[in-house]
Amino acid sequence: MRIRLVLFTLLLTLAAPAGAWQLRQDDAGIRIWTQRAADGPHEVKAQMTVSASPDAVLAVLQNYDDIAWRGDMLERMEVVERPSEDVMLLQVEADPPWPLSDSTSIVETRISREADGTIVYSYRDRDDLLPPDASRPPASLEGEWRLAPVADGTQVMHVVEAEPNVAIPGWLLDRLIYRQPRDQFTNLREKLASE
Repeated sequence: MRIRLVLFTLLLTLAAPAGAWQLRQDDAGIRIWTQRAADGPHEVKAQMTVSASPDAVLAVLQNYDDIAWRGDMLERMEVVERPSEDVMLLQVEADPPWPLSDSTSIVETRISREADGTIVYSYRDRDDLLPPDASRPPASLEGEWRLAPVADGTQVMHVVEAEPNVAIPGWLLDRLIYRQPRDQFTNLREKLASE
């Protein structure tokens, strides 16, 4: 009976339609889902609740001088242009692990506020703004942080879509899809608790 249940669960997992969110991790208050459309980008969604206001979380997200909590692949983030109060262009320098090369990105960020108090911090790579000789990132990213007020703080949700520009080894893809979001959320929660 137990073998049948395991096989049934495995078949359900394998039969999940392309593009459907699948819960991959649920640990220590952090939940991570993934999905991938056929021949499409990889998508990751992470969610947790923190005991800080949405504005406090946004302040950490926009502190580009203190990026250590974001992970060990980022070298530098710098505002290079601010077309409006809610829009910024960032230059991002990354140092991913071998076999990927160091890279530079231009990322456009936008802040919006919804009627219920949710703050949306969206971003997307702007490859069209890179100089022709710049080292391109291994993947083009587009995503958003949704910071929704709840009774005990803020529900933080980060959804990112990554379209690889180069072949990424499976072990590194696993690190980027599972470990990086979990580590980033753990670090963010600790950073907010210490402030």
